[in-house]
Amino acid sequence: MAEVKKECWSCNFYRPYYTMGYCRFDKQDLGYCSRSKEQVADKHSTCGMWRRNHWSRNMRKQVALRSLLEILQNLEHVRIILEEEHEMNKTDPLE
Repeated sequence: MAEVKKECWSCNFYRPYYTMGYCRFDKQDLGYCSRSKEQVADKHSTCGMWRRNHWSRNMRKQVALRSLLEILQNLEHVRIILEEEHEMNKTDPLE
């Protein structure tokens, strides 16, 4: 079994800093440790307070997919309402 690298970026207490890019937020190589209450200058550094991040990639993916499914269902309801409005008025509902 492969040994887990106990670097800050994979720690439960590490929160990365972000900066505003042109069209998105860019993750920086530094962050904040909520356990030691200190700034982390390098996300590849290590310390004795490392704890496994309980949010696995698969769990985050499942949460995101569930949210996207809810959004899709809501959009379907909006589409139905707009189609009914269009049928009732025989006009463009967006005007």
